[in-house]
Amino acid sequence: MPLILFMLAVGSILMVVMFNTTQKATDKSVATNAADAAAYSAGVWVSRNLNFMAYTNRAMVANHVAVGHLVTYVSWMRYVASTAGNINTIGQFIPYLSTVTSMLRRSSSSIKRSAEASARIIVPSVDEINRLIHASQIAAVADLRPGVVNNLMSEIVMTYDPRLGANNTNGLQGSGNQFAPLIDASLAAQNAALLGAVQVMSPQSDGGKMRSLVEMSYAGSERWFNNRSWSRRLLVIFKLRKRASTTHSMSGGLSEWRASDSLAFGRFSKGRWRWSTIGSGSANTSSFDNNYKGIHGYTQMRGDTWLTNSDYPLYMDLVTLATKSDTATAPHRRMQIESKGTSISGFGRARVFFKKPAEGFSGHANEFSNLLNPFWNVKLVDPWP
Repeated sequence: MPLILFMLAVGSILMVVMFNTTQKATDKSVATNAADAAAYSAGVWVSRNLNFMAYTNRAMVANHVAVGHLVTYVSWMRYVASTAGNINTIGQFIPYLSTVTSMLRRSSSSIKRSAEASARIIVPSVDEINRLIHASQIAAVADLRPGVVNNLMSEIVMTYDPRLGANNTNGLQGSGNQFAPLIDASLAAQNAALLGAVQVMSPQSDGGKMRSLVEMSYAGSERWFNNRSWSRRLLVIFKLRKRASTTHSMSGGLSEWRASDSLAFGRFSKGRWRWSTIGSGSANTSSFDNNYKGIHGYTQMRGDTWLTNSDYPLYMDLVTLATKSDTATAPHRRMQIESKGTSISGFGRARVFFKKPAEGFSGHANEFSNLLNPFWNVKLVDPWP
């Protein structure tokens, strides 16, 4: 009986110790998973906001260039209508030809009026749409504030265990205190990176960056904007010359597209060409919207606040510390086991970085980090690099 009683006592102690150890291991696993999930979720939050800014930057440029297309089209239709009207002025006295010239005059005038009516609606509408898009970008920038990201981390951590706290190094007890300075430094770097990740720019005061970007985005439209002029010689001494251009400017708080088209007939006489205008047309955004800005503002990277290394030209690390006192574990509450004055904690780190997909996109294999292409990604990395 004494031996049996001794074995029962030892077995009871072992059972309590095993239960306590298992509970501690479970709590440690929960804290680690919570920290990883919170860090990764914060990374997804940041990368999605960056990708949203990239999409909307592209959308505003595309909308603005579309207005340039429309203004150019109105100018071209005015030129066509003017040319058709002047030709009809002569053609109306020529039998049979008058029917054709009259039809051309009526149809071109009708299309011109339709284009002008559309421009009076579309130009201010696009300007308002871009203003709203820019407002949404400002909201996305606000969503990158440290307070917003830290609240998100806290919510994720608490879904794993309501007793867990997030990013509070004061909760580290016992041997965990030695990691507090390193974690505080990581959190401070994270907050600084979030505050300075992007900056809101004005096209009128960015040194011409946005204007250059708009003009670079013409791509296949370059011929339509700037190369629709031509010249044809007729019977050596006669010539038809088409002159046309579309210009773009951003200054004084406004943007403007200005287009002009003209057709002239030339006759070589007495050693020089003498020109007579057959038809002409012009258009500009201010005639459809006096306050047209086109692009009210946009976002761009602030590279000096991001981290960099050989593998990631620009990246941001988001860290999460999940902690709770060991007095909050089940053994202490149920079995009244004495607390050791320690804490249970987990630490996770996620990396936000820009990486162009290997397939499906043309151009160079590598691309600098930017807010024009939505290639921002996130992944978990070693919490203690």
